[in-house]
Amino acid sequence: MATRSGYARTVRLWKRGADPLTAPMIFETGSETIGVSSHLDRTAESDRLWFIEKPAYFEQIVRIGDRSGPKVEIDLPRDAWWNGFDDWLAVKPRKLWTVGGTTYAADALIGISLSSFMAGERGFVTLFEPGERRSLQSFFWNNGELIISYLVNLVLSRRSRRAGRNGGAEPWTPCPAAGLLTFGHSMRNITRPMERSSFRLIDYAAAAFPT
Repeated sequence: MATRSGYARTVRLWKRGADPLTAPMIFETGSETIGVSSHLDRTAESDRLWFIEKPAYFEQIVRIGDRSGPKVEIDLPRDAWWNGFDDWLAVKPRKLWTVGGTTYAADALIGISLSSFMAGERGFVTLFEPGERRSLQSFFWNNGELIISYLVNLVLSRRSRRAGRNGGAEPWTPCPAAGLLTFGHSMRNITRPMERSSFRLIDYAAAAFPT
């Protein structure tokens, strides 16, 4: 089934070796939306699936669930960018966002414990603030580190934050993003052998075309 935009309208649970046409549907969106997608979060301690519904190009409705379907909607602005890892959530508002008594600037990057956020906590930590001549380019997770790419006078820079576990006193510890290649499809720490923990991915467009 497809939306009028030609994208997927349903999420189905397909098991290896089974007929895809008989896979049970666990989520469905309306034909007037752009589309829907889902992915398994392998960083979570329990079985967690993210369901993303896009009512418009710059909007998305985010839900968390399991293999039976979505269970709860995440209370984020529909036009915000976000990225989760384990029990952590990083959010980039596209517009001014007032939450928990604090107003965050458009294109700021803020973070919070996902479980605390789901429980009603709104005490975000500011991880990046835009300025007159600097702007956030991209952000992504790598092995517990949040890699933040930003432009200063159109020059690409990076910083890294390591998310703590189980809510420590320093849940977002700054750490150097040293030894990283600055161009190409991937970045790797070149000071150590090619181990699993030494690989880092990068937004190719952010590195190659900082405009």
